[in-house]
Amino acid sequence: MPNTNHTYCTWHISSKFPEKLSTLYTQYSEFKTDFNACIYKSLSPTEFEGRWEDLKEKYDLENHNWLNDMYAIRRQWVFAFTKQYFAAGMTTTSRSESMNSFFDEYVKASTGLKEFIENSQKALDSQYLREVQADFDTEYKERRLFSNSSMEIHASKIYTKEMFKRFQKELQKSQSFVVKSMKGCGDYLSKMYLVEKSTLPEINRRNFS
Repeated sequence: MPNTNHTYCTWHISSKFPEKLSTLYTQYSEFKTDFNACIYKSLSPTEFEGRWEDLKEKYDLENHNWLNDMYAIRRQWVFAFTKQYFAAGMTTTSRSESMNSFFDEYVKASTGLKEFIENSQKALDSQYLREVQADFDTEYKERRLFSNSSMEIHASKIYTKEMFKRFQKELQKSQSFVVKSMKGCGDYLSKMYLVEKSTLPEINRRNFS
């Protein structure tokens, strides 16, 4: 698969922050806020690079070996770079780990071949029953709406129960953004807009068009 993009698990990398950056966290009260803003709130590679340079200068990070290593592979784990690739919403290895955990209930390293086949079938049957229950809930249970939005009502009729919950979370998040038309920008074929997240402190807001 020559066009496949290989990325690293952001959760595993993030879990190393307290260990690798503990000195910086202790020494500088604002470092964690600035660092998280760079990693998680940069909307583009250009914005990330600018914030990274500011971090290095502000906290003298030129010789921090671990951060330099993480920067070298930034295109494989920082969202500003990886968001252009389709990953079905998965940024961690939790999907495969949860599957392993699911089979661990039925199969162990000491399981014999005959028992392995039988227990694997039990695991699949159990999963099938869960899916049947999920299909039943999707078909016959009403969805709880949090607004009278026609978009939400339509989504409640076409999405499965689980996907509708995810849609609702995204719809709720969208309500914290404000869209403003930019007068004097664009032409008769296009218009320019500014979008900002109104719930963030002013210093952390980022406008984009």
